[in-house]
This record gives sequence, structure tokens and C-alpha cells, in this order.
Amino acid sequence: MTFSGAELSAQEGLYMVWHPEFSSTWKFSNRWDLNMKATAFNILTEPGSDGTLSAYNLDFVEISTMATYKLFNNPSIGLGYLYRWSEPFEQEDEFEHRLMEQIGFISMKGSVRMGHRIRLEQRWKSEGLIHRFRYRFSIDKPLMGESLDPNEPYIIGANELLFSAGLPISFFAEYRIGGGIGWFFSRNSKLEIQPQYRLNGILEDDLVHFLVLYTTFYMNF
Repeated sequence: MTFSGAELSAQEGLYMVWHPEFSSTWKFSNRWDLNMKATAFNILTEPGSDGTLSAYNLDFVEISTMATYKLFNNPSIGLGYLYRWSEPFEQEDEFEHRLMEQIGFISMKGSVRMGHRIRLEQRWKSEGLIHRFRYRFSIDKPLMGESLDPNEPYIIGANELLFSAGLPISFFAEYRIGGGIGWFFSRNSKLEIQPQYRLNGILEDDLVHFLVLYTTFYMNF
């Protein structure tokens, strides 16, 4: 299954998804770093039009890379590429190539770190080209004191608004919100677990709901 606005609107109920990620970042200087990420989108339960639930389905896997440059006055700019392999175990699998451009800002208020990210995406799929705009606001805060030390937990939260336009859809909007907990093992590694709620087709007649469990392991070099 690959998702478009028409496919989503035909379903009713809540999709339950597990979304494991592995993210590694290489820091080449005070300003340049390179991130590589591998993810999988595992649908655990999928509602049908008759209210039934289907079996497990690996919907897609992705690999991506993003080069980021930090400017002098806090903002960072990035350029990246993503490759998605949809329905990898089906006879008619699909592919997607995606270019990504972004700018990010980080600010501190006490021990709370706040991040803003604006991203543009060009998604080349078999159906055509889709343009997407994304804005995300995120926060994190140590749970033990004002600073985050090794082997300490922290809380995380984020919400994101997405707008898509192109072929085969004319316009599609989505909202995502989530929060969870992270564990800071060291400067080189951390783990985050974050349930996320997604509302697809905001401006459509039929809304589609997702509950996605993110488990993300980070490595820094």
C-alpha cells in the first residue's frame, strides 16, 4: 500500500504503525555535518471500509542523507536526498526519489530547547511530481537538573504541519503531533521513544487517523 489522498479517504478508523529509525551524524567541523538515516513504516493494523483490520504490512523503507551548514547567527541550512522503496515484498513495488531543502533555528529558554524547521520537498513518484511544504516546532528538556548529562532521561515533543500539491493530487494537508521520552547515553548516542498522532486529509471530507510509535536510535561521530 502506498498512500495518496484518494486511497486514504476510502478507509475509516485508526492505523496503528511502528516506525523504527536509525540515524547517524558525522560532524566535520563547527559548521558542517552530514546525517544519514534508515527507517521503516510497519503497519500493524489497517482499518478497512467494512471495519475489519488487516494483518501486518511493511508499507515502505527509506534511506536518506542530509548535509547541513550552520550559519553565523544560529540558523542552519540543509540539502538532502531521500529514496523510498514502497511495498518491498509485493510484485508491483514502487519507488520515490525526493529532494529536500530546509532551514532550522534553535533557541533556549532555561533548560528547554526549542527548534523550528521549515522544509521544502520535491517528490518524484510513479504517479508524478508532488511538492510539499513542512513546518515543525519541537522541544526537549532534561528531567534531572538544568543540563543533560550522560545516562540521564529527557522529554521531547513536536508538532508539524504539512501541505502537498501536484500529481496525482491537487492539494493535501496533514497534521502531526507527538511527545515522548529520550535517554542520553553519551555525547555519541541516545535513544528516543515517541508516540505520534497523525491526521491526514485535514481539508477533505473523510479524515484518516494514524497512531505511530517512533523508536529512534542516534549515533554521532
